Amino acid sequence: HELGVVMHLTATQALRDVVTLKPQWLINSLSKVIRDGRIHVLEMDSIEKAGLRKDVTKLFQHALASRDLLEYWWGKKNIEFLLDLMRQALLLSDWEFGSEKLYLIPSLAPHGSGRERTLSGNIRIPETAVL
Repeated sequence: HELGVVMHLTATQALRDVVTLKPQWLINSLSKVIRDGRIHVLEMDSIEKAGLRKDVTKLFQHALASRDLLEYWWGKKNIEFLLDLMRQALLLSDWEFGSEKLYLIPSLAPHGSGRERTLSGNIRIPETAVL
């Protein structure tokens, strides 16, 4: 038989308002954002038609997602729930720089700029942070 799973998170109002009966839906939704762009190919024709090519580039080059891109992937109905879920799981942080509001996706952050050196323990430190 099939074992059912119910997920109900309560940390924020948006999370309290949704009961998830199919956890695979969460995985599918989150994997639209947290993905390896070198392996998982995006359908760029539809993204370009939606005018979101620059948003996708910013996401995979700088780990910064626009709300427009997230709404495109998740839909307006689900965005607050999924944003709060990612915040609570530390998969996303709000990123405001000037008037532009973006979301930082730490798992997509570049792992080095070439201007870094390796210290003991294989910890990579940006060259600009070394005194």
